[in-house]
Amino acid sequence: MKTTFLVIALMRISSILFGQVPQGIPYQAVARDAQGNPMANQSLTVQFSLHEASADGQIIYQETQTSSTNSQGLFSLTFGSGVPSIGSFGNVNWGSGYKFLQVQANFGNGYIDLGTQQLMSVPYALYSGSSGNGSNQNNSSYNPSADSVLTISSTSILTEGTYVV
Repeated sequence: MKTTFLVIALMRISSILFGQVPQGIPYQAVARDAQGNPMANQSLTVQFSLHEASADGQIIYQETQTSSTNSQGLFSLTFGSGVPSIGSFGNVNWGSGYKFLQVQANFGNGYIDLGTQQLMSVPYALYSGSSGNGSNQNNSSYNPSADSVLTISSTSILTEGTYVV
């Protein structure tokens, strides 16, 4: 009896723990200097701003994070796990309207705008984690190949001539 109860309790706890939608979007970039050389082992601060409706639309969420590059200039962050200055990541309504992600980096000389990209899909079903009805924002059936892929692609060359990320 005790064993059965313990097994049922552990199964219930594990289903609760593994059933949560992760609250974050992976972001990775390589920092390069003006000559294109990787900026190895450098500290930086990154500011993420989430705009509503357009690239210059209202900022509905903003956060900062600190990181360091590795020996190849690579740094990895999770958008949504930084220190918020505007809004709350958990309160973003992913199912309403277009969202644009602006990235700025500071290597010690002030923030440099690395560009703004439209988020083309709902990242890792953040919207479906709260929708409960199994449909996407177009009220059509869910298509994993079209609805769950985050596409952020850009190359930024900074006009101030100091860094390329």
